[in-house]
This record gives sequence, C-alpha cells and structure tokens, in this order.
Amino acid sequence: MTTAMINLLTSDEKVVSVDTAFLSIHSIVFKEMFLLPQASDNDDSTAHCTISESEKDINLMIEGMKGTVRDYNPEEMKVLIRLGDKYDCPGLFTACRVQLW
Repeated sequence: MTTAMINLLTSDEKVVSVDTAFLSIHSIVFKEMFLLPQASDNDDSTAHCTISESEKDINLMIEGMKGTVRDYNPEEMKVLIRLGDKYDCPGLFTACRVQLW
C-alpha cells in the first residue's frame, strides 16, 4: 500500500513532510481538506499546504498525535490545546489531560 505524503510549509519557511493518512486519522480538518479536489501541478512532486504555524509547533502537534507521553511544559500545552481546537484533533487534548491528571 502506498501512502501520499504532504509537505506542510510553515510560517518560519520550513518544510515538514507528513503522511496524509496519518493527518486524516488524527484531524477532522485535515481529513476533510484531503477529500476536496486538489489542483494538479502535472508532475509527481509531493503536494504541499501552507500553514500558519511554526515548524516547532507542527512537530509538537505531530508528537502529540502520535501519543507521545512526556512532561509538556505550560507553553507546549497551550500550543497543543490551540492546535487541537484549530485542527479538530481530540488526541492533542488527551496528551494534555494525561499530564494534568
């Protein structure tokens, strides 16, 4: 089975490559976005999506989506909650709840 990758272009002009299936499983927003018809660039390059988050925040979001258990500092928890709300990712709230309880 082949999976499609997408390059997330961050606000600090970095590229984070992520599997679209992974994002779709963890985020209703990404899932619905990937269901929309996408413009074709007529080449085999990886699709891309510009986002307003930094590379650091997106990597933290991906870590939370993977269910990584660690002690998040208060600033990281704010980021996880904000992105969990923005991208409709219930798992990000769970990552924070585990630490708070």
